[in-house]
Amino acid sequence: MGKKVEIYNSVEKAIIQSFEAADGRKLTRKAIIQKAMSIIGSKESTIAKRIDKMSNESYRYLIKVQRGIYELNPEIEFIFKREPITHNEQSTIISPRSREEHTEDLKPIIENWIENFPEPPAYENSVEFSQKVEKCEGFPLFKDLLIHLSSTDYDIDQKWKKYKKDVDELERDKGAALKLIEKIISEIFLGLKLTFVKRDTELGDFDCAYAYMIYKNLIYARLGKARVDKKYGDIFDEDEYYDKYRPEIEEFLGELETFKDRLKEMVIFMENHSAIWGDYDVIPNRYPYPDRLECIRVPEKDMEILKKGKDRAILLYYKLPKEIDTPVNEIVEHIIRLDDEREAIIEGLRDSLYCKSFLGECKYLGVPATK
Repeated sequence: MGKKVEIYNSVEKAIIQSFEAADGRKLTRKAIIQKAMSIIGSKESTIAKRIDKMSNESYRYLIKVQRGIYELNPEIEFIFKREPITHNEQSTIISPRSREEHTEDLKPIIENWIENFPEPPAYENSVEFSQKVEKCEGFPLFKDLLIHLSSTDYDIDQKWKKYKKDVDELERDKGAALKLIEKIISEIFLGLKLTFVKRDTELGDFDCAYAYMIYKNLIYARLGKARVDKKYGDIFDEDEYYDKYRPEIEEFLGELETFKDRLKEMVIFMENHSAIWGDYDVIPNRYPYPDRLECIRVPEKDMEILKKGKDRAILLYYKLPKEIDTPVNEIVEHIIRLDDEREAIIEGLRDSLYCKSFLGECKYLGVPATK
């Protein structure tokens, strides 16, 4: 290496990084742009202009080996600087134009955030929420965006952190409620060593799905009713009430009764050396379990224990004890609060798209000088 060059500009960093995975040191202009866009999320035109600047005679960070093909200058050692900016570093004067250009680079991240903003997970401890969070936060400039948004009146940075924390608390509450139902069922079928279903994808794979059925049906019905109540909370006209409110809410109220009716139809029977309490035949088009449903499957030697506990287990769903009823209601209330939190953050993100220039500190532009 010959001379050392300190690189401050985030687009220049992305262009240099695009050569790291290259075969040898040569890349086409198109490949540089695509790789740099995946790293930083800037516009194609912004990266293209920066390539031209880096390859001119005054810079020569890039060498054009032939038309449309570049390599990094092998005589330069590139040193990335200002990653991240701290309060102790020298303040800089940030031009309005630089801020405007940088703001435009950040807006696609906001649009992606809105599009992938995760809903509070209602029933199971799903990985879908975490996957959505990763989609939102996956852009390299996401942390810088949070710095800018923390300077706005919407305080989106803190609200986003609170939302994720509140979802973690919801997951703990849901896990505790399901575990409580499992405990009660274990006591009803004393003597059976049951492996409990924890999510939809496990239905039919483990001994006992009944605890999860109770848990999911209760949350589904009560959450649906609560959301419809909230949607039509200001309707007092009787005609509007029956025309709009009742048809929607009856879908959820009826689900509880539908599951009760289905429990009545279920029988205990033998199949493949197992005793099964469930549907004897397939019942199509029955939400949320359209296929044949098994509450509990045990070895045939445990048939009598299954028969003995069946009626008490059904009664658990018909006459829900307070120790289950209360935490399920709290879970539903928690989800409704999270719905509100989510809408408030999304509204703030949508408003931020109208900003011409984000103010405050910047991880890439620097700390603004004070007057």
